[in-house]
Amino acid sequence: MALGTPEGVVPGGAGGVTPVPPDPETLQRISKASGGKAYTAENSDELNGIYEKLGSQVGTKPVQRQMTAGFAGAGFALLLMAVGAGVWFRGRI
Repeated sequence: MALGTPEGVVPGGAGGVTPVPPDPETLQRISKASGGKAYTAENSDELNGIYEKLGSQVGTKPVQRQMTAGFAGAGFALLLMAVGAGVWFRGRI
């Protein structure tokens, strides 16, 4: 989705500004090449409608991950080996 207005600018070097109008033609070419779809919204209501449509098509599935006791035990063992190596080679922790 291209955002902005034809008069859009961003601050540039030496106190100037750089024009950054949206480029819907390039967006159309990119969406066609990638198998996607480009949307155009003239106002916030149309934009909200597009977001609602996209939200129903694209979703995420929350995945819970747990740190197992084995993983925690392996980390603790590595920590003990590091302390042991420090004592062995330097005589201190």
